[in-house]
Amino acid sequence: MVLCLSAFSSRGEGSAPSSAVDQVFKFSHSGGVVEWLAGGSLSIYPWIRLANRTKQVINSANAGLLVFFSSPRSRGSLLACRCAIFRGIPVVAFPIDFPSSKLPILGPGKWVYFDSYKGYLWVKNQQDIFI
Repeated sequence: MVLCLSAFSSRGEGSAPSSAVDQVFKFSHSGGVVEWLAGGSLSIYPWIRLANRTKQVINSANAGLLVFFSSPRSRGSLLACRCAIFRGIPVVAFPIDFPSSKLPILGPGKWVYFDSYKGYLWVKNQQDIFI
């Protein structure tokens, strides 16, 4: 089952200009399961609600994290990566329009390019390369 965790309400309240409101509504109207206001109520600041939703997404993950960094300073992507690393979940990153050398450091370890992914896997130990 696919679950969509939406940081805005079922009426679109609390959405931001970059929110995928139409896509989430289409998913919901086609029978998809949506948890509205994942991350907290409308009384919570939007950036806190988004951070809480990101943590909720990572806490429900069971395989790994694919992250598309639009910038080396993307706070939401960085938070997702750090939460995944904390849980021991593999992280594969794709830098969009910037060099991989600018991918943020997640702690002890480094980004390693994997041709089969065409992306960068965060590895803390040599054995992490063999996931």
